[in-house]
Amino acid sequence: MFAFIKNAWHNHTKKIIAIIVLLIALNALFWWLAYLASIHAAEIFNRVISDQKFLAGTVTVDRISANIKGAVTFENLQWKDREGQPVVVIPSGSFKVRIWDVVTKQFSIGTVTYAELDNAVMNLKFNDKMHIVGLRLAERVPEKKNTAKKKQDKTKEPFNIRLKDTNMVLKLVNCKITATSTKKQRKFVLNDVNTTIHYNSKDKINVDFATGKFGGTLVGDGVALHGTIDLKPRIAVYNLNLGIKELDPSSLGTGLNIKDKVTAGAHIVGDLPDPLITGRLAMKELNIPALHFTGLKGDFRYQDGLITATSVHADVYGGNCDAYGSFALDSKAYDVYVKGHALRSEIAAKSALIRCAIELDLTMKCNGDNKSTLTYGSFYSGSGSYAILKFDRISASFSNQYKNLVFSDVLIESTAGDITTPLLSIDDGKLHLGKIYLTNRDTGMKTQVF
Repeated sequence: MFAFIKNAWHNHTKKIIAIIVLLIALNALFWWLAYLASIHAAEIFNRVISDQKFLAGTVTVDRISANIKGAVTFENLQWKDREGQPVVVIPSGSFKVRIWDVVTKQFSIGTVTYAELDNAVMNLKFNDKMHIVGLRLAERVPEKKNTAKKKQDKTKEPFNIRLKDTNMVLKLVNCKITATSTKKQRKFVLNDVNTTIHYNSKDKINVDFATGKFGGTLVGDGVALHGTIDLKPRIAVYNLNLGIKELDPSSLGTGLNIKDKVTAGAHIVGDLPDPLITGRLAMKELNIPALHFTGLKGDFRYQDGLITATSVHADVYGGNCDAYGSFALDSKAYDVYVKGHALRSEIAAKSALIRCAIELDLTMKCNGDNKSTLTYGSFYSGSGSYAILKFDRISASFSNQYKNLVFSDVLIESTAGDITTPLLSIDDGKLHLGKIYLTNRDTGMKTQVF
């Protein structure tokens, strides 16, 4: 009996030892293959690039090396389009790959788990669906059949940025990105881009994005973008916070040559590729012809190329105003509506001779051509004085378009009588004055005085 147990234990022990030896051998083989992969990194890279179907054009690299842990470093990696124009140029960078994919040569976009690009220069073009031209990564998600609904338009392909079986982190360090829209003629140049993006195709994209100065369609000192893009719905959904530092309004092309800067904070929601951006804007001061605003604050909304501003409030000429309006990013057309309250005439005129409080109703419209900009409205005052002359009220309508300022229905009410003139204009700096009448309040008699 003892001998039987001894023989059984001996056989069991040999099996255990055999299994351990086998595991050690397999592990050694794996790491040996990984080592071979590391010393032949350039060869593997060239093989993968020649077979890749993700990037249209050519991809080359000057120098590449790897270690047995799957860490790869490279120098001067370039992606050029079919015409030979550089799309992405990366002086140096690194990435990590799944060792087993390298060993088994089962390469996919999911093979890369981490990538860091240093001082890269990217020239990206986006089509009308916000896909990067030449980058074939997003998988198509077919429409769900619904017999209860009418037949849908088959030409409308749903937008998606979902990549199959991907979980990776992309880090950009001091990069420059130029992004252009092929359809809407928009261009953005982002400098000093530092960002970390974690892409998990089964969950969401985490975004931590910041830039230095930016230019193109918009010009400013910096953009910050933080939050997530949810990939679980059929079409991905934004949930991002946006910050814009020192935006130059003149870059919008309004023709007003506004040099005062705007700071804005906003929240981005909505389905891709149609973001809805809502937030708050602020300006320390705003100078437009004949008006000087301070402490401007308001709400804004952006969707499909249209910026609308509401609940805008500012101080102006000792009083205050409320405003709202809209601006079309592509056509440059805009309209602005302003109501001013208790504005001080002596501050506006920069003269102590005239003193009164003014209520203002002003509209600005432009169809995209700067020369078409039309400013019009009306104003009226309370009682006041001009030098030693007292008056009860001043009122008039006005219109200003391309160096032609016209005042009409001018009325100055006083105890001595009412002074009126049907027309007063300043055309390219030259004053044109219509007839001036004095109307006696008691008799109603109207006398031309000029």
